[in-house]
Amino acid sequence: YADALSRRHFTRGMSSNSRHTILDAAAEAGLDVADVEHMLNNTHEYTEDVWQSYRDTVGKHDIHSIPFFTFNGPDTNGGKFRTDGERSGELTVNGSGSTQQFLSVFERIKDRVGL
Repeated sequence: YADALSRRHFTRGMSSNSRHTILDAAAEAGLDVADVEHMLNNTHEYTEDVWQSYRDTVGKHDIHSIPFFTFNGPDTNGGKFRTDGERSGELTVNGSGSTQQFLSVFERIKDRVGL
């Protein structure tokens, strides 16, 4: 299911919280769509299970936040978290950014260095 949902979200640009997308991914994964529909209609039934899974996962993998990427090049030396306050044209992308956002950063760096 996770692969089917991710493919729709990241490859096809479909909203991963859309009922249609969720049910479509569930069907592809071979899940009982009626059971998934029941779960969606009774959202609080699994709340504690979901939160416990989340706590277990972030604890197991020592996750504390979504990554934040700062890209510097020959003419930049910045970053959102620099202690000296100096920033000079760095490019940044939130770790949950789209592949297009990351590609755009790499293309801008390529243009800056003249490749």
